[in-house]
Amino acid sequence: MPEKSVVLMSVADTMQLWHERSFHQNKRHVKSVMKQHDMMSQQLLISEKVACLLSNIGKLSEQGNNGRNHYVEEKAPNKDQ
Repeated sequence: MPEKSVVLMSVADTMQLWHERSFHQNKRHVKSVMKQHDMMSQQLLISEKVACLLSNIGKLSEQGNNGRNHYVEEKAPNKDQ
């Protein structure tokens, strides 16, 4: 008889957590992989809509603006003033 793998998920497991664990992959991809391995739950589907700040910053920096990033970097104060 073939053995079945067991996947344990806690209440704290959310789509955002799995998105971060998979190196900020697109959530549709994460959802697809989880469905393939029978890891989907109603809680994961509900948490799917949460935005990821790091992914959004990464997307902005990839788009660029003539070679510059869209997000503003904080400048160090000028000591001469």
